[in-house]
Amino acid sequence: MFCIAAECGHTDVVRLLLEPCYAVKPNWERTAGTTALWLAVKEGHFETTSYLLAHAKLSAQSLRNIILAVPITTWFGPSKLDPANAILELLVKDPRISVSNRDSRGRTLLSWAAENGNIAAMSIILNSERQDERRALLEDAGDHEGRTPLYYAAWHGHVPAIKVLSEAGNLDVQLHALGPEKENAIAAAARHGHAEAVQLLADLDPNGLDLETDARRTPLSLTALAADEAGASVARTLLSTGRVQVDSKCESGRTPLEYAVSAARFELMRVLVREGGANLENVIEFKIDGTPSLLVEPAADWERERVIAELAALAKDRTEAASRNVTLRARGVSDDQQ
Repeated sequence: MFCIAAECGHTDVVRLLLEPCYAVKPNWERTAGTTALWLAVKEGHFETTSYLLAHAKLSAQSLRNIILAVPITTWFGPSKLDPANAILELLVKDPRISVSNRDSRGRTLLSWAAENGNIAAMSIILNSERQDERRALLEDAGDHEGRTPLYYAAWHGHVPAIKVLSEAGNLDVQLHALGPEKENAIAAAARHGHAEAVQLLADLDPNGLDLETDARRTPLSLTALAADEAGASVARTLLSTGRVQVDSKCESGRTPLEYAVSAARFELMRVLVREGGANLENVIEFKIDGTPSLLVEPAADWERERVIAELAALAKDRTEAASRNVTLRARGVSDDQQ
């Protein structure tokens, strides 16, 4: 009954059952770790949570991971009046409760908040006055798979969450941490097509823009491999930094342009060639009579003719541009004047 009352937010019943005559055990667990306090927090009952924290004789075990019970997606909203926000503030201020504890996957509440783009929760957590806890959260080298709060924010394209983390400082550990297949946060954002996140991370970690994964794929390669329609925008962002190799080859020997051709991503092909100067000789060749021949086949056979036409047009544009440059130089026109 005590757990049910807490779960339903019946504070008066909780108060009554805590009277000595009822001999209630406030730390009793319905299932492993599921106490009355856990249920009150999980269901977003601020008054009940507050009463239990103030009046129940709670064990260290009951309090150990209580921060992880706070609902991140169901209740949290922009308003400070939101029940879960208020509960989180209450828990963060309680010196008995650690805000940096991890769950069975090695993740902190900050990690979950970053993944969900929950700025309100992140701000409350990072405003903790306990500097050792705050430092532990920011210097998080990753969960059991190596993913940090920054990695999760980048993966889902939550730019405001990335800004909150960067403004909090002490972000070097997260910037240099590597997730699965040794992907950094930039690679995670690039793979999933988040150009704005890539731009912000490029400013924070310019040296990570061309970092290779286990399979020797760079963020640009991952963009071409997996970013779909958003890949052109991400590729443009990466190329604009001047710090990536457009013709870098992964473990299988493929370049970003080869991935783009294989997936028939036409805008991405244009960006790589026109803005990045990608080597067309890796994907197309011309016979003596000028007939184009593909060196990389598109996965979708029905796109083959269109891919050939697109690459041939790009090759023609490049040849004409080179010819114009030669003519202008012969006339004494400098590159700046062009």
